[in-house]
Amino acid sequence: MSPVRHLRRITAEQEPFLSVRSLATTYSNGFVIDVHTHPWHQLLYACTGAMTLQTAGSSWMIPPGKAVFIPARCSHSIRMWGKVAMRSLYFPATLQAPALDFADCRVISVSSLLHELILRAVELAGLDSRVPADDRLTALLLDEIDTAPVTPLVLPLPVDARALAVARHILADPAGGETLECLSRRYGVGQPDARASVPRDDRHELRIVAAEGPAAGVDSAAGTGEIRH
Repeated sequence: MSPVRHLRRITAEQEPFLSVRSLATTYSNGFVIDVHTHPWHQLLYACTGAMTLQTAGSSWMIPPGKAVFIPARCSHSIRMWGKVAMRSLYFPATLQAPALDFADCRVISVSSLLHELILRAVELAGLDSRVPADDRLTALLLDEIDTAPVTPLVLPLPVDARALAVARHILADPAGGETLECLSRRYGVGQPDARASVPRDDRHELRIVAAEGPAAGVDSAAGTGEIRH
């Protein structure tokens, strides 16, 4: 994928006044961004491909056409399915808006308008709250995020360490051929607990997004140069 063309460059002088930062990165299938946090709220979106987001207690599936809101300072990791053209927007934790007033992650549906607004914000590299046009774009972005339908794609992870090991194994390789009986023996957990660790419907959805074979690596990256996964 070609690097994203930015219409302007964000300067150090603008940093304190940014209401939105952006990051555009392309990853190949199977690439994993290890556990990390950042001080800004994040809207994580992929133009192509799919992702799974994991926190300490839950996992979210993010298929095409969806985005996930990640609150500031939330520890998370991301796994890519297919070639993922990731487009992230970051909002200051101090920014007050209903769209950002959530303590946990949530998956939303991305409308055609929200898709274009995300791409425009990425194209501009960042939005300066002192610039009227940028301020209007930020307000429209937040309105679209706030009114976007929420999609229940969260998978709570088990508390039991052995069942959690089974769940993480399936999440890491949902297309794998190992049966639950085999995984139960490997991790020393009863089959009912193994079956409950990732319900059948969720295993089916994961296998859909894992249709392409793994080939880890980063293809290209472009962004503001300030926020890194």
